[in-house]
Amino acid sequence: MDNKKFFSLLNILYYALFVGNILFIAIAYWIVQSESIDSFIPQSENMLLIAAILVSGLIMASNLIFKKKLPKIQLMNEIQEKTKAYLLIFIIRISFLQSASFIATIFYLLTSNTLLLALAGLIIFLFLTIKPSQKRIIFEMKLTKEQATKWQSTNKKTRKLD
Repeated sequence: MDNKKFFSLLNILYYALFVGNILFIAIAYWIVQSESIDSFIPQSENMLLIAAILVSGLIMASNLIFKKKLPKIQLMNEIQEKTKAYLLIFIIRISFLQSASFIATIFYLLTSNTLLLALAGLIIFLFLTIKPSQKRIIFEMKLTKEQATKWQSTNKKTRKLD
């Protein structure tokens, strides 16, 4: 997979899930604020605790899986292998964050507790911190200067062919 295809796929996935999160949170906020539904479950500390445990577990799992798989990718020799493996763990990482955000937002819909909405907002911030960039990915995959130059040059070659 060349550089151009890799980054376009990575960015499409990232922005689709990021915008989906924001839209879901905005719709949930609008539903609760417009009082078109009553909260299904009365506010309780137990619901907040359950949501916090689930969300923090998903966030930790997201980071743990990513950090556990990344060294294996760094040891790979072929750039193609590295990019495919990196794409897979990045998808897993953002999927776990997406799930955490959905859980916090659904619990907000159920209880109307704004702390849960703030928790979903925190996850949006975490999404922003893992935004893919060329420098970041080269650093995380630990590409050598030669590999990075070769990989970046595939982008220039594909542009000439277009």
